[in-house]
Amino acid sequence: MGGGIQVNAGLEARYHLISNLYLLGQFGVNRLEDNVSNLPTIDNAYQYESFLGVAFFPEPNKQHHYSAPLSDSSDEFLRLSHGWATPSNLNEILSWNTRSDPYNNQMSSLFYGTRLTKTLFTLPIELYFTPGVVWHHSSKVQNNLTEGVVAIKAFYTFELEPRFRLGVAEGLSYVSNLTYIEGSEIEEKGYTPSKLLNYLDFSLDVNIGDLFNNSKLDSIWFGYAIHHRSGIFETSSAFGRIKGGSNYQTVYVQWHF
Repeated sequence: MGGGIQVNAGLEARYHLISNLYLLGQFGVNRLEDNVSNLPTIDNAYQYESFLGVAFFPEPNKQHHYSAPLSDSSDEFLRLSHGWATPSNLNEILSWNTRSDPYNNQMSSLFYGTRLTKTLFTLPIELYFTPGVVWHHSSKVQNNLTEGVVAIKAFYTFELEPRFRLGVAEGLSYVSNLTYIEGSEIEEKGYTPSKLLNYLDFSLDVNIGDLFNNSKLDSIWFGYAIHHRSGIFETSSAFGRIKGGSNYQTVYVQWHF
């Protein structure tokens, strides 16, 4: 084998949309060196790459309204939760009209979060990038299986003595095998199941330090969350254009550090 030179060139651009929201773009060209480009598995000596996305950057000259109180040292969190499946849809759960799963299917999860921004459009809304792993426990109708999640979660903190926090997450979820609660609904509707689905999380928690009047516990929150997977009402080809999914009601402890 001989040596060679590989050349890369590209452009990056950032466009200000509104407030602290920016549009990011990138385009690049990669020229493979001859020893690589002459391989029978390579069709072209040039490789192209592109990227388009959005990002949040702080605005140094803007007055921001932070969630109070907010600690600069709490940029990360760990969330440990346990949940129970329900055949009820999301609207039924949000209206407090839920049914229990006759097979008592359950899940446990661990999520990590890292803060992206303290404010959203100068509002007191924190954004976190939060990947997680979910373990679906075996039952009479399913074996143990795993689920992986990546999401962006927003938190809004309000004070009612103690502090409470509303959270909403949006992302992607992939399961190693379909859960019973999801598979039975998909089969009933005649859809082809998809392991990759849209992920949503709705949560409400309370600060434990405020609850027990102990500042040493200020970094710990206890709450309730809905763990939701769905195909977005047949609108996405990436999820097989299916309607339906699964819902779990969970309780959790979240520690910020």
